[in-house]
Amino acid sequence: MTAKWLTPEQAIVKANLTVTSETLKSYISEQHGKTTAQEQFQALGLLFDRERLRTGKANFLQHF
Repeated sequence: MTAKWLTPEQAIVKANLTVTSETLKSYISEQHGKTTAQEQFQALGLLFDRERLRTGKANFLQHF
């Protein structure tokens, strides 16, 4: 199975989330306490690929 990577906006629609894309993007740029960005995204049912983000790819989230 091939992974489908999504933008924050696509992930919100696909996962039927109530958060905004700005909230998702804030998870990337700041640490909320001791929770990592990966843990925050996993709590929303999303996988986060920091390497895809660092390479400038727009699609760096995956719904699971």
